[in-house]
Amino acid sequence: MSTEELTRRLKEELICSICLDCFHDPVSIHCGHTFCQACITGYWVFINKKCFHCPKCRKTSRKKILKRNRELGNIAKIVPKLDEKTKEKEKAKEKVCQMHQEPLKLFCKNDQMAICVICDKSKEHKDHTVVPVEQEFQDQLSFLKTNREKLVKIQSVNTARNKGALNTIDAGIQKISLAFKQINQSLKEQKQQLLAQWNSLKAALKEQEIHNATISEEISCLDSFITMAEERWSILDLEFLQEMQNASMRLKQKKVLGFDELLPEMENRLAYQNEVVTSTLRKLEDALISAKREKSNSPIAKKRKSESHSRESRMHSSSSHQPDKRAPVGDNGLTSVKKKEDSNSPIEKKRRLEDQAFDYSPESRKPIQCPLC
Repeated sequence: MSTEELTRRLKEELICSICLDCFHDPVSIHCGHTFCQACITGYWVFINKKCFHCPKCRKTSRKKILKRNRELGNIAKIVPKLDEKTKEKEKAKEKVCQMHQEPLKLFCKNDQMAICVICDKSKEHKDHTVVPVEQEFQDQLSFLKTNREKLVKIQSVNTARNKGALNTIDAGIQKISLAFKQINQSLKEQKQQLLAQWNSLKAALKEQEIHNATISEEISCLDSFITMAEERWSILDLEFLQEMQNASMRLKQKKVLGFDELLPEMENRLAYQNEVVTSTLRKLEDALISAKREKSNSPIAKKRKSESHSRESRMHSSSSHQPDKRAPVGDNGLTSVKKKEDSNSPIEKKRRLEDQAFDYSPESRKPIQCPLC
């Protein structure tokens, strides 16, 4: 009897009659038959009878008898391994030529298949490139290893390049962040300085309003003094005439600055301050235009521009050749429009007025006194 037949017979003896599989945790019952412990326990629960009977011989027992059979369980674990070896031998048998029953020791490269020595001499494989199976195996293994080494080198180069590119990107991010931080700080300082100067001018205008209020008080005093003079003119009061002369002398000695006299100085300061603001804004505009030009001159931007031009040329050639009547718009269109603005317009005046916030504090002039005081 062959080994395969013995293995098959042994496997049949180790089959549980309930689950029809190899024994798992086998136990013997009162009649001597063996089952899986889970199978026989589940069977008795399912039939739900007071006595316990064997599923094979139908012998009954009033007591539940389960004797564990460890040796049989160990044998049941070995059988699947024997079955695997049997299958391996069957596969080895399949490695012989089905036509000539000879081992497949050669490999035909043309047909990409294993052949035997007799097949090599047949007409089917005549003039074909035939090598031993071992050599083909080594060739394929060498090919796989070579390609693996190539992939490893490519991976190493890509990793190094990615690392370098990542370092460049990080450095660029830090550079841009630092540059914009400095720009923001500079803009913040200039903003505070310009706002302080504008606030100084605003405070000067408020002081002018206070000055006007003082003039109003003086006008009120003069109105009262004139009324008194008109009343006493009929009686020719000489003492009051002396007071009138004294008041006139004080008025002649005082120099009351009006807004018309102060305006030129204020306009000069405003012109200087506005010039500073305009210069700052133009510098920012020039910096942005320069950055835009550098970006447009980059290789990627040039490539995109050429692709866009090629697409436009193709579209233009396919469409009707009509001249474009629209006026071209350049980068400096907005600047040219600004240059055409009237130099005497309020906007241009405002741009010319910058940064010279004149000192119009109360200490810069003497307070106006009432001529009667």
